[in-house]
Amino acid sequence: MGYLYSLPKWFIIYSIGFEFVFAFITLLVAIYAYKIYRISCQNEHKLFSLGFFSISFSYIMWFLLNLSALFELNESTSALNITNAINYINLGAYAYMIFFLVGLVILTYITLKVDSNKTLALISSIIFLSIFLASNKGSLFYSFSAILVLFLGIHYFMEYLDKRNPRLAVMLAAFIFLFLGMVDLLLTSFNSVYFVVGHLFMVISFVLILFNLMSALKNGKKKK
Repeated sequence: MGYLYSLPKWFIIYSIGFEFVFAFITLLVAIYAYKIYRISCQNEHKLFSLGFFSISFSYIMWFLLNLSALFELNESTSALNITNAINYINLGAYAYMIFFLVGLVILTYITLKVDSNKTLALISSIIFLSIFLASNKGSLFYSFSAILVLFLGIHYFMEYLDKRNPRLAVMLAAFIFLFLGMVDLLLTSFNSVYFVVGHLFMVISFVLILFNLMSALKNGKKKK
């Protein structure tokens, strides 16, 4: 079994570190979104929280399995250890793709303003079946992710034009950075530098979303 994604060797440790950071930040995003839901009782905040819980879980799984792979490689250089390491890496990549896309699909579903489980199931089925049948799963994953994130960015852009709310501008900026990150990760096979830049863009994106929710929660408590 080969690798599902291209990873520069010198960046393995940093990659695992980023996965931990992403898991932590997105978990905080999910928690703060749920706290806002408890105050507002708006279903879209609950779904937003659920979406980021799924994204956080994708990074947790990727972090743990890649860490297991690193331990396998450090123990010895036997063929068995190398095979186990590759299996852990690929399993981590599969888990990451599945739960990350579930999270993005939920976030996209919120913007559609359609209360239909059939719509959610249809979108999910098309995406996951396409990736399952694709030979280059990593590229298709990042392509679908970039499209969904672009859709979310357009949504927040239209919302900002309509309401001129500064928090919507922050969310727009966050999803622009997330889109750029996905595009950079898609280009990793051409140059490993894209892998690093893509992760940096994603850090900026998740931090912007987190601080936006923290600010919204703080203001919401003041109003109460």
